[in-house]
Parts: sequence; structure tokens; C-alpha cells
Amino acid sequence: MNKSKQGFGVPVGDWLRGVLKEELLTYIDKKFIEEQNLFNYEIISKLVSNHLESKIDNAFRVWTFYCFQLWYKDIFQNNLTPI
Repeated sequence: MNKSKQGFGVPVGDWLRGVLKEELLTYIDKKFIEEQNLFNYEIISKLVSNHLESKIDNAFRVWTFYCFQLWYKDIFQNNLTPI
């Protein structure tokens, strides 16, 4: 009761390897990446693959990429106007 407030870690890395894996893989599709013309396919593919294969913990970078792609798909692929 006398301890200061503490946060807790969110298992984002595990989510990306588990329940979000299939959706994440759609965002590193070579054709999709090349059509976007925003990312280097080789770099993104390696970054995500290393994380999914548990070679390197890229959870923060892959999560950031994933969130951007969700936003991009929602706004630009659905032709919505950003706020």
C-alpha cells in the first residue's frame, strides 16, 4: 500500500508473433510495400522476419510499423480524409 504506482509491460512482441501475425504479414507483402513507395522492402521484411523468428526483439519497431500500416490502410486505402 505504501509503494509508488507501477506500470506493467504489455506483451506486444508476443501479440505480433501470435494473434496479429497473419495481419502483420499482409503489411510486408512485397507488392503492397512497393505500391506504398514509403518503405524499403528488404529492410522491413528483414526487421519483421527477425522478430517473428525470435532472432532479434524488434517489438517496438515492428509495433510502430504495424500501427502505421493500420492507419495508412484506414485513411489512404479507404480514401478517407485525415483529421
